[in-house]
Amino acid sequence: MASRYHRPAKRALARRLTAWDIMTRDPVCVAGQTSLAECVRLMRKNRLGGLPVVGGEREVIGFLSDGDLLRGALGASHAKTEHWTDFLEAPEAAAGALAAQADRAAADAMTVRVICVRPDMPVSEVATILDEWRIKRVPVVADGRIIGIVARSDLVRTMLDPRRHRPEIAASDTSILESLVSHLEQLTWLTGGGGVHVNVNDGTVVLYGFAASS
Repeated sequence: MASRYHRPAKRALARRLTAWDIMTRDPVCVAGQTSLAECVRLMRKNRLGGLPVVGGEREVIGFLSDGDLLRGALGASHAKTEHWTDFLEAPEAAAGALAAQADRAAADAMTVRVICVRPDMPVSEVATILDEWRIKRVPVVADGRIIGIVARSDLVRTMLDPRRHRPEIAASDTSILESLVSHLEQLTWLTGGGGVHVNVNDGTVVLYGFAASS
């Protein structure tokens, strides 16, 4: 016996994803006085492209990106370079310029004007902000304090596998499965559920196996 059943359309609509659903919680942050050498170490260790710079109450006072570091090195370089890509042809000059910046503080190189979002902001609006401002990541702030960060990579992962951030779907599938199995076990002509197997995926139920005719 095999049959396929699609869950009725009356299922409640799932709420929209928000920044809270996809953000990286408790992001790595640095203080304004943190040395650029330590910032670089943290970025390399955690494979990050940028770090929020925060005050004593974890309020966002700036953002330090890899681009900020490159621009700082470019400005400090004595070589005749007009763009950071010029360093690709002069790795020794690049290394020297970056090393010269090591003792500077994050506050000296960070971007002061930081675009932040609320945790309840819909993901679609977050994506629009990243696109319009041409930035790669945005801090998530609640009550004046940073609680997370959303990067473009988070948006990509959400598009590739939305179920990762939709726990209500998994919970709903589980409840459907438990209810259906319980019903099958109560059928007098199908003792113990017989040889029927049940699979539920995103509201779609698949029954397969064998059962004696009633």
